[in-house]
Amino acid sequence: MAAPARFRTYGFPFAARKRLESFGEMLSDAFRRRMRIPEIDYNAWSYALRSASAASLALYISLSLNLDESGWAFTTCYIVGVQRLSGQILARSVARVIGTVVGATASFVLVNAFAQERVLFIGCLAAWLSVCAFFSHYQRGHWAYAWVLSGFTMAIVGIPAALTPDSAFDVISSRAENIIIGILCMGMVSMIAFPESVRSLLIKQVKTTDRQLLQLLSACLSHKGDSSNLNRAL
Repeated sequence: MAAPARFRTYGFPFAARKRLESFGEMLSDAFRRRMRIPEIDYNAWSYALRSASAASLALYISLSLNLDESGWAFTTCYIVGVQRLSGQILARSVARVIGTVVGATASFVLVNAFAQERVLFIGCLAAWLSVCAFFSHYQRGHWAYAWVLSGFTMAIVGIPAALTPDSAFDVISSRAENIIIGILCMGMVSMIAFPESVRSLLIKQVKTTDRQLLQLLSACLSHKGDSSNLNRAL
C-alpha cells in the first residue's frame, strides 16, 4: 500500500542527497590532502630495533660480568651500527677491534715503561698520536678508522691509567672488554635480526645507470639537444 502524499513530501530528494554526498567526498579529499600521512620506513624501524636490542644485550652482559664502565659496551653498539648494511657493520667491527687492541696494548706498554716519568710519557703519547694521525690520513676506508680509534684509545685509556699505575691493567682491560662485547653483540644481532644486504642498493643503482645511459644514447641517435647538453651528460 503506497504511503500518503503528506509523508512522501518529507522524503529526502534524490538531487539533494547527491549534492550532500559530493560535498562529503570533497571534504574528505581536502582533509586527506592536508593530512599528509608519511610512509612507514620499515628498514629504518628494523634498524632502530636492531641497534636497541644489541645495545641492551651488550649492557646486560657487561653488568652480569661486573665490568667497570659498562657504558662503553652500550655506546659501542651505536657507534659500530652507524652503517645499516650488515657487511659494513662487520667491516667496521673488525676495524674497531683491531684499533682497540692495538691502542690498549700501546697504552699498557707506555704506562708500564714511563708511568713515573711524566715528560717521557707525554712525549711518547704525542708521538703515538702523530703516527696514528699520519697513517689514518694515508689509509682509506675502515683501516683509517682503525688507526684513528687506536689513537683515541691511547688518549682515553692511557692517561687515566698513568695517573693510577697500580690499577692500569684493570682500566685498560675493562675498556677493551666492554668494546669487544659491544662489537660482538652488534655484529651478531645485525646478522640474525632483519639483515640488510647491499644487493638491493646495487640493483637499484645499476637500473638507474642503465636508464640514464639509454636516454643518452637515444638523444645522441636522434640528434636531440645541442652539443653542450650532450657533453654535459657525458
